[in-house]
Amino acid sequence: MEGEPRPRLLLVDDGVDVLDMLAVLLREEGFEVATANDGLAALEACRARVPDLMLLDLNMPGLDGFQVLARLKADERLRDTSVVVISGSPSDSDVVRALELGATDYLTKPYAFPILLARVRAVLRSRREKAAIWRLGEDLRAAQDELARTRRSAAIGAIAAGLSHSINNPAAFVVADLHEIRELAAELLDAGDDARGEVLEGLADEALDGMDRIRDAVRDLSVLTEVLGRRSIPSEGALELAEIVRRRVERSDGRVTLRDGDEPAWVAPGLGGQDELDALIGLLLREAGSAPATVTLERGESLITLRVGSSETPEASLTLAIAQELAERFGGTLEQGFGGSVLRLPRGRAS
Repeated sequence: MEGEPRPRLLLVDDGVDVLDMLAVLLREEGFEVATANDGLAALEACRARVPDLMLLDLNMPGLDGFQVLARLKADERLRDTSVVVISGSPSDSDVVRALELGATDYLTKPYAFPILLARVRAVLRSRREKAAIWRLGEDLRAAQDELARTRRSAAIGAIAAGLSHSINNPAAFVVADLHEIRELAAELLDAGDDARGEVLEGLADEALDGMDRIRDAVRDLSVLTEVLGRRSIPSEGALELAEIVRRRVERSDGRVTLRDGDEPAWVAPGLGGQDELDALIGLLLREAGSAPATVTLERGESLITLRVGSSETPEASLTLAIAQELAERFGGTLEQGFGGSVLRLPRGRAS
């Protein structure tokens, strides 16, 4: 077909005159042709550049056609090469042996060139059809994987949305009650009951601080619900990870320390965008727990590694499941274990 590379044929025969004549005829038919006049030369030619089809004479001195065929099919890189065996022997046993060794077709000498040409084209057509079926299968598997990913994302998004709603409503009542308790503490202080007023005020402030953290978590969960509930929009260019990490660390109220975060750390474009990457970092910092954590950015030749070290070991949770999902959108990996989390993302270049 126009625009496609010419099929490459390798002709193997110890008869030099026959070899040269056949090469000329096949080149005139539009094929790219290489030749070899013994078995060892044939194998060397195959290893140098794998042909689409080999026309192999069986009766050669030294390494005969059967031995070439056996070695060819034993080589993982060469075994898919189609082989049409040509022989002056019409013996059924030779035909059977050649086919059992992996030959695609068998042609007996003497033969008419149009018949040989038809056999060659038929074998090449079969190769193209098999390749098309294989590509279709790969596309189908990719589509199935994407469907499974989409369904998993939708399920996680639905769970996250439900949790956000379930937390927000009672949290609002708790916050309102805590403000009333704080007002009561102020009244006790005004009335001179400093002991009880200060204790009550301290408890209310501590509880309100905890509720602020809960509301931050719910806010992140709401963002994730929106992110996971829609199809990702692939990022057009590399994303700057260090800036996202710095911003998240600043919101941690000193709980998280950042190392090696001053220089840019560019992440290669992926199936996710800026929102997904920001949400991913937020999840990892949140999973570090309440203990002080240290975030380290490492810039390798092909990977950006983010280590979130903490004395608390992450446990399997919805949060980590979502983080894993987001990491995969950037072609990355996420590992959790004793001492924290390790996120590895393909490195990109500044846009």
